[in-house]
Amino acid sequence: MRLPLLCLALVLSGCATYIGKPATLRPVPPPAAFQITRDVVYTPAGWPEALKADLYRPQGVQGAQPAVLLIHGGGWAA
Repeated sequence: MRLPLLCLALVLSGCATYIGKPATLRPVPPPAAFQITRDVVYTPAGWPEALKADLYRPQGVQGAQPAVLLIHGGGWAA
């Protein structure tokens, strides 16, 4: 019984000493301006109903960027 508690204590102490490190990583502030492209069809050709998305991309930023994809999977009842 003491060995699992000792292992748990070692793991938790390791987590506690890592909090806040590395100090060089900072959150990236959101860009001030966006380029909005509305009604981009993302369903394949021949799909029963065209599904559309609005794209919000930061202006003046080149290269690959992180993205959030939000798809509502339920019915829009109300």
